[in-house]
Amino acid sequence: MGTFTYGQAAVTATFDDRMLAHLRAVITAKLRRSESFLFTWNSERDGGTAQVSVWMHPAVAISFDLDASATTPLNPDWLAVLAEAANSSSGLGPHREPHPSPTKLPSLSS
Repeated sequence: MGTFTYGQAAVTATFDDRMLAHLRAVITAKLRRSESFLFTWNSERDGGTAQVSVWMHPAVAISFDLDASATTPLNPDWLAVLAEAANSSSGLGPHREPHPSPTKLPSLSS
């Protein structure tokens, strides 16, 4: 499990390493372009589930701490889903990984 930490108040969340790697790619791309956006996730709290939201802004300190020692290839279809969510009015949140699009194979006929 990896940990996402945001701001001086140290808002933290844990995500599966693969999920966090994809979130990191989308979040850093948006912040690099100075784009602010809403990031929302569910968190276990006092035996229940709470929804946490933060307004992501380039001026706020952020860290991603992944347990995995090796990086895994990122799924472009998942990145597209997450980027679309980050650009929406409801904001970015964890989404299930879609199955990769089938790769078109070259035609064998001449």
